[in-house]
Amino acid sequence: MQYLKLDKVLTFEGEDAVSFLDSLISNEFVEGKIIPSFLLFPDGKINYWFLTEKNGQVVNLSLIHISEPTRPY
Repeated sequence: MQYLKLDKVLTFEGEDAVSFLDSLISNEFVEGKIIPSFLLFPDGKINYWFLTEKNGQVVNLSLIHISEPTRPY
């Protein structure tokens, strides 16, 4: 059974792009590692899950589609 599916990878380059993304998502980038992160709704509930990978001034961002709820809201 598949629970996670990565559809697309967005690549952002440059110091300004990396700073902007870092201000939006909830976990910090770790150089050279794939780290899960999330974007919150204004009410504090999780809106989207991401996988992030930073290599220098390049960030790869992958939206995660979760096929089953991991917890009730």
